[in-house]
Parts: sequence; structure tokens; C-alpha cells
Amino acid sequence: MRFVLENIGPLLAAHLELGDITIICGENNTGKTYATYALYGFLKKARQVSTPFEISDAQFRELFQSGKLAIRYVPGRVVAMMREMFSLVSLEYATELPDTLACSVDSLSGASVSAEFFDDDFVPTGRRMNSAIHVSTDLSTVLNINVRRGVINIQLNNREHKEQLEGADMREWVSDAVTRIFVKQLFPDAFIASVERTGIEIFRDEISLARDSFLEDMINDMRSGRQMKLPSNYPLPIRDNLKSLLRFKQIRTDHLSPVAVEYPKILTDFADIIGGEYVIDSMAGVRFKPVGADLSLSMAESSSAVRSLLLLGLYIKHMANFGNLLVIDEPEMNLHPGNQRRIARLLARLANAGVKVLVTTHSDYILKEFDVLLLLNNNISKTRKIMEQEGYDARELLKASQIRLYTAEAAQPEGGGPTRYVLCQSPVSQEHGTMPKSFDRTIDDMNRLFDEIAWGG
Repeated sequence: MRFVLENIGPLLAAHLELGDITIICGENNTGKTYATYALYGFLKKARQVSTPFEISDAQFRELFQSGKLAIRYVPGRVVAMMREMFSLVSLEYATELPDTLACSVDSLSGASVSAEFFDDDFVPTGRRMNSAIHVSTDLSTVLNINVRRGVINIQLNNREHKEQLEGADMREWVSDAVTRIFVKQLFPDAFIASVERTGIEIFRDEISLARDSFLEDMINDMRSGRQMKLPSNYPLPIRDNLKSLLRFKQIRTDHLSPVAVEYPKILTDFADIIGGEYVIDSMAGVRFKPVGADLSLSMAESSSAVRSLLLLGLYIKHMANFGNLLVIDEPEMNLHPGNQRRIARLLARLANAGVKVLVTTHSDYILKEFDVLLLLNNNISKTRKIMEQEGYDARELLKASQIRLYTAEAAQPEGGGPTRYVLCQSPVSQEHGTMPKSFDRTIDDMNRLFDEIAWGG
């Protein structure tokens, strides 16, 4: 599957396939953040929609007679269903893009995000995809559904409640649940750390007060018969970042994410990067406790690097789950080059643990560190000594097939007008790493200038 973005701000077009690590790079004002935010909003919407998967009367009767049902699916049939469903989703989402990006409708004329599906997307695999249905609070889970090796398996657990379960609603729930399994296979649950993340915790209370004040005004207007449209002062990712911080405030400090439980070294690596740990205080919000210090600091008192990595740290510790997509706009923000390299290694470890990563970046240090992880994995017997000397772990190493690299390139539109940009896929090689031309041109210019100054006549 790939995503097609058109006319998103300065971005003319993009065809994106998500890898274990997806990188978008390019110069300023080329549409990288627009593309990332628009794709994030589309993923959120995609996971909320569904259409009934066709289950015949005979199959539904079999489910309640025997307590189980196995349906072998045809990939082409699922593709056709997805194409029909998401053609409508794309049309709806085009009207929502101004709110997602906090832009005027006129500035997004002709803008769209869509998904292209292929038979290979639904090739039967040994990986199990599960769902469960609860009928009501007084019943335990009554239906388990999983898809594996090309077969949809439905198991009825509470046959004693047959009369309650045979209604039309149950049939609709089962059909929708089957479709959602396929949808969630392709559209991961996304968490985003926006480029504005550094200030969100500091101004969290002020933003919340402003929101509460607006809601009070809106309720009063509704009572008086006036209609009031919710303003889009902030893009969707910023609004979601604020909601995430409010959710984190309610989480117990000892509650760990599935990824943190299975891969505790990721938490250790992150703590080393920030030089301490984040502590959740239900009254005072999130605070930072430096290693070896008997004090905790508010975000306003903490360094810009600590604030910049707050959402990433809380996500890894409390929310990260296998199959998720972690989206980070400019992970290098406020970080020393050494920590930019360490963040690249952390992201590689997350990707290898099963969390997909999408980043936009201006950092040559991050890309070069990904190159190191690729080259070290090219011939491990040859590079093992280097890995031991430099402290690299085999769980950080990458394969070229895991990475998708896109670079914003200028594309002058027909008939003149301002320059627009296209996201073009750049090659990634196990032997040579990533090759983003935009960085190479700048580095070559600097090297040329240095040589002329230092050695020229």
C-alpha cells in the first residue's frame, strides 16, 4: 500500500510507502511538515471507518450452530472492498484537511490524501491479527476473531447467550470487526510528536484554560440559539499532543508500555540521552529528575533538550505498543550532534522492536548514524570488533529494506507561479547507506569554500 498526497501546501505531490523507518528530508518550506501532519490525520481517520465484510446467511447460521466459523478470503476481494471504502474516505478527508492543518480552505484548493491498495497487501501470512467483541457489560468477551494464513476464524465463546447474540446488531458487529482487522493491518495506530512540542507542556495549563473558556462561550451561544464553529487555531497534531499530556498526567508512574516491558534497554538508553527521567505528578504535571540529583525540575526549569524529548520519552515508557507508528517532526530539535546520533540509534532499536518510525529531518548526523547502522550490518564478522569498541548493539543494526527515504525536490508547475515540490524516493544501499542529495550539495559547498579559503591562492 502507498499513500498519495496532492497539493498539500507547497507540496505538489508525494507517493509514500511506509517502511520500518521512513525519513522525509529537504530544505525549509518544501512541505515536509504539511505532508507529515496530513498523513497523520488520514491515518487517524482511516482507523475509525469500516464497512461490513460480506458474511452470508449460511455462514452466520453455522457460527451459532457450531460455535465457530472459518472463512477463506481472496486478497483481490479485500482490495476491491478497501478501494471502494477509501475512495469515500479520501473525499471526506479532503474537506477536513483545513481543520487538520489549521489552514484556510482557499490555501488547500485541490488538496487530497488517498491510499492505493495492492493484492500483496493482503497476502496470507503466518502472523495472527486479532479482534474481540463485547456485547454488553454483563457479558464477558463473547466473540474472538483472528485472521491467519488466509483464513478468518471466528470463535463464539458464550453460546448460552444465543438469543442475545443472534440479533442483527451482532451480525453487523462481526462484519465490521472483520473489516477492521484488515484496516488495522495496514493503518497503524499513530502517535505524533509535533515540531511545536517543546512549548506544549510549559503552556499546557494556559491552553487548557483557553479551551475551557471557549467551550463555556460555545455552550452559552448554543443555548441562545446561535451557531458557533470550532476554530482551528492549532493543527491536529498539536491538539493531540496537548491531549496526550493530559492523559499522561493520569497514568500511574509504574505503568509501563508493552514495548518498555519487553525491551527495558530502550528506557535505559533514553534515560542516558536526557540525563535523568521524567516523573509524573498528578498535581504539578510532568517533572524532570536529573540523574544523581535529589531534586525535580518543572519543564520551564529544564533544558530545551529535555522539553523537546518529553513526548517521545513518555510515549516509549507508557504507551508504545507493537505495530504502532511513531511520528516525529525534526527529532534533532535542540539536541547536540552527539545526542542526534544517539536518537537515531534509539529509533532504530524501536523499529527493530516492532514500532514503525516516521521522521522529518534536517540532520545530517541522524542520517549518517543510520548509515553506520546499515554498514555495520553489511558484514558482521568484519565489523564485530568495531561494534564492541564503539558500544553498538546488534539490535540497533538496520537493513536497507527497512528504510524508505524521501527528499523534497523542486518541480516548477506548468504556467509558472511559485515553486512547488515533489517528494521523491531516494535510494538506500546496504553498502553505501542513504544518499540524500540536498545534504550532499550543502556539504560539498562548505568543503569547497573551506578549501578555497585555507588552500587557495
